[in-house]
Amino acid sequence: MNCPACVTTDLERRDGPIGPAIHCCPKCIGRWLVFDDHLQWLESLPPSSHATSANISSVHLAGVTVITEAPHKARLCPRCGKIISRYRFSPDHHCWLERCGSCAGIWFDRGEFEAVAAIVPLARIQHLFNDTHQHKVSSELAHRQHEQRCRAIVGDEAFDKAREFKAWIEQQPRRDVLMAYIDDSFERNDTQ
Repeated sequence: MNCPACVTTDLERRDGPIGPAIHCCPKCIGRWLVFDDHLQWLESLPPSSHATSANISSVHLAGVTVITEAPHKARLCPRCGKIISRYRFSPDHHCWLERCGSCAGIWFDRGEFEAVAAIVPLARIQHLFNDTHQHKVSSELAHRQHEQRCRAIVGDEAFDKAREFKAWIEQQPRRDVLMAYIDDSFERNDTQ
C-alpha cells in the first residue's frame, strides 16, 4: 500500500504493542489504520474496555506535537483507491482525520495518531466519525464563531457584560418571565 500523503512511498506494517497493527510511512511519519486490523484487535479486548469514553473537548494536548498542514489535494485510500474524507475530531484541537468511506481505514498525519490516542481510547476511535459526534463538533465550532462575530461587533466590554447577564438569567427559575419583560421593554422603545 502506498502512503496517501507521499503517494509513492510504501507503507510499512507494524504490530502495535498495546494497540492494533498500523501501517507507517517512513517518509512523512503518517499512519494508516486498517479497519479490519482495528476490528480484530477490538475483538481480542475484554468487553469492558469498549465502553470507555472521553470528553474530547476538555483534554489539553500537553507535549504532543501535531503537524498541521495547509489544505491539500484530495487523498486516495491506500487500500481501495477511493477518495478519503476529512473529519475534525474536536473543536479544541486542530487535527483533521481522514477516513475512507468504503473500507473505513483511517489516515493520521504526523503526530495525529498520538494526539488522538492521548484523548480517545483506541477502542472508540471509529466513533469520531459518526454523525452524532461530527454534529457536536460542527455545532460547537459554529457557536464559537458566532460569539467571535458578536464580540467583534459590540466590543469586549459589552460582550463580556452580555455574557455575564446571559449566565445569570439562565440560572433564574422564572427566566421566561424576565425574558418576556425585557422583550416587552424593547418593543415599547421601538414603537416610541
